[in-house]
Amino acid sequence: MRFLSFIKNKFTIGAVFSLLASVLVGLFIRSTYQYVCGVSLLLEGDITLNALYLSTLALFRFIFAAGLEFKLGTTYHMPILDYKGSTVLYMDDNSTSNDSSSKPSSSNTGLSGSGSGSSNQGGSSVITKEVVQNIKANLVKDMKDNVTTQWNMVDKLIKMKKDHNIKLYSVDGNLEIGVPPSMTDEEVAKITKQVGIIDRIIQTKFSEYKNMKKADANINGSKLDITSDIMSKANKVSYKMIFDDDDDNS
Repeated sequence: MRFLSFIKNKFTIGAVFSLLASVLVGLFIRSTYQYVCGVSLLLEGDITLNALYLSTLALFRFIFAAGLEFKLGTTYHMPILDYKGSTVLYMDDNSTSNDSSSKPSSSNTGLSGSGSGSSNQGGSSVITKEVVQNIKANLVKDMKDNVTTQWNMVDKLIKMKKDHNIKLYSVDGNLEIGVPPSMTDEEVAKITKQVGIIDRIIQTKFSEYKNMKKADANINGSKLDITSDIMSKANKVSYKMIFDDDDDNS
């Protein structure tokens, strides 16, 4: 029964919609390609083409899931079977924890009342705890993954700065790069592109973590994962230390 409950919680709103979208896109690409080229993907064609097709679907699902999670927030992690009346469930969960001391007789009244009413209340309480625990677990994992990516990107930027002897400046919130005179135009273009990509990833992860902190505050009063919060603050300090003084930018 625990395994079945675990599986049920894995069928979240985000996972189901991401899977459906991937299937629809896959069928569309496959039918379109078969109509144009007369070749059925996966069943016919060479390995490279099929690998490209599967990779495209995997990339689409990743991007679609990320966009959906950004749009839905914590609702993305909610099991789809528990979605109906989810707002009421959260209110019930909070109220039972907040009012348990002030209204000790409410649960006893429910037990002594009608059988249908007491069973529904008990069921909603159990479901609420499972839903909240599942959301908390997913949020903690996402926060840890986020700060890990933050550090990896900051560390990569530090190594690039050291290896290529470049300087980084923050001018009016924009990233500017100072390169040695011996560097060719081709090298400058390559380094500038790489640094820009890494910096955008860092900024995105900082922004995503800020949204996760808001979700953490709503769910558990900003107490879900203190370690990740400490790491994120340290990453921001390390990121700021990468930049050189504006006075050196000539």
